Amino acid sequence: MPSELILLGLIIVFVLLFFVTGVENTIPVFIRTEFDNVGSYYLSTLQSNGGITTTDKNNIIAKLIDLGFTNIQITAPENVQWGEEARIIIKADFKVTQTNVDLNKETKTITATFDEKTIVMTLDGR
Repeated sequence: MPSELILLGLIIVFVLLFFVTGVENTIPVFIRTEFDNVGSYYLSTLQSNGGITTTDKNNIIAKLIDLGFTNIQITAPENVQWGEEARIIIKADFKVTQTNVDLNKETKTITATFDEKTIVMTLDGR
């Protein structure tokens, strides 16, 4: 009977560790998805408006800060003519805390990069 309790205790500990590490590893995936969503939105803004304004850049920074990103860098043109290629690059750091196999917490910094090109389709003469 005591061996069954020990075995049950070990199983519970391993299930909890599996759950904790699984959740910790999925958080960066969800954050990266949100980062890409912000980048895609402003890529379409670049395509339809012919550029990214200072207000747009400030909005990108605010959204990424809300998601927990730091050290945000944005490179995008402000004025591109119709039919020309335009590129937006957004780089930002995200700190992730993960549990190691030896149950110690470790903080890692992950750099996310959104680097895409598009053809400008605006007709307003920018």
